[in-house]
Amino acid sequence: MRGCRALTAAEFQQILRCSALLFPRPVAARNNTLWTVMAHTGLRIGEARTLRLQDVDRAGRVMAHLLLPRRRTKTKHASRMIPLHSDARVALENWISTAALFGLPGGWLFPASRGPCCKTPQWFDRPISDRGARKCLDRVVAVAGISGRVSTHSFRKTFAANIYRELEHDLFATQAALGHENIGSTIRYLQVNQERIAAGILRLTFQ
Repeated sequence: MRGCRALTAAEFQQILRCSALLFPRPVAARNNTLWTVMAHTGLRIGEARTLRLQDVDRAGRVMAHLLLPRRRTKTKHASRMIPLHSDARVALENWISTAALFGLPGGWLFPASRGPCCKTPQWFDRPISDRGARKCLDRVVAVAGISGRVSTHSFRKTFAANIYRELEHDLFATQAALGHENIGSTIRYLQVNQERIAAGILRLTFQ
C-alpha cells in the first residue's frame, strides 16, 4: 500500500502480543507467523500468503532458506532463495506444530479461516486472502492503538528499513535483498531522515 509506513521494533512486538490476546490460538499463531516471516524476509503479502508448506519444510524440519518459486514472485522473472532468520524459523516451527495439532489443512502454509475471532474458526484448503490478512491486522492495530498508516505492506517496509541499516546503507545490496528490479523502487521504500541529512550537510568540509 502506498503511503503506509515501517514499524518500530516496539510496535512490531506490540502487534504480536495483541494478536495473541485477540484471536484463538491457531489464528493468532498463523497471523503472527505470517507477519514475522514478512518482516524478516521482505516478502510481499501476495508472495507470503501463497507459500506452501514444502517451501519452508523438508522432512518435518524448517529449512535454513525459504524457497519462493518464480511463478509466485511479483515479477515472475526468477525464483528466490531467502535466508530464514532464527526468529522466523522458530515462529514457523511453532506454527507448523500448532496447525498439525488442530488438524488444519496441510498444503498451504497460511490457510484461510472463517470467523477468526470465534473459539472454533472454520478452516479452508486455500491461502488466506489479502483482504483476510488486512482485516486481522487492522483489528490488531486498532486495539494496540498504533497510529499512522499501517498495512500488511508495512512489514515489507520494516524489513527494508532494517536491512538497509544492517547493510550499512548499501543501496544496491538492499535492492537485491528486496528483490527489486529497479533501484528507484528501493529508494521509495526508504523513509528519508531529514535530521540525518541536515547533520551531514553541516559536517561537509572542503579543506
